[in-house]
Amino acid sequence: MSKGLKEDVLNTINEILKPGKYIGKNWLRHGGPQEKVIDELLIKGASEEKMAREIIGRGFDRNNKGFVIMLARVRNHIGHMSPPISSTRDGGAHGLPLIQENGRWKFDPKKMEQIIRGDTADNSSPSPALYLPNKADVEFVESQLRKSLDEVIGIEDVLDQVEVNFSKAGKPIKDNWREITRRNIEIWFGRRS
Repeated sequence: MSKGLKEDVLNTINEILKPGKYIGKNWLRHGGPQEKVIDELLIKGASEEKMAREIIGRGFDRNNKGFVIMLARVRNHIGHMSPPISSTRDGGAHGLPLIQENGRWKFDPKKMEQIIRGDTADNSSPSPALYLPNKADVEFVESQLRKSLDEVIGIEDVLDQVEVNFSKAGKPIKDNWREITRRNIEIWFGRRS
């Protein structure tokens, strides 16, 4: 994935107003077919499930990993697109405001226009962007909890510590993060927990 630049907001506004056809990289410098499909569907608005199905339907499911893996891929890309939660999060995010309405993710043109105008005051008090724990977060928690190499740590203990870490860091997390992270742990670590 590419590193976000300040012009990403302006380029995305232009893409919303007049969608283009891209050979090679798109307006956000994404060249991979999966990323380009997700970006395209964020212009129109789509659920995570629709994005995953569209990637698979277009034949871009590398190595036939399946729907669950593709859904995790979509969620990671959505996290890459949205503004960083704090200075501790990866600086590679594009910083593009996204909204989710009726289960459909899309770019938020009103917020993008505010960014272009330099209007930081927002009287609508939207909820902050929500974070979803990734594999590195879980591995860090396991290293925090593990007292010996052969110790088995329960998944609920891992999830509880993830919640503590995110709370201390001031990172708000999605309401259904436990369910999603539990499934992701099964994928990342081959059902060991």
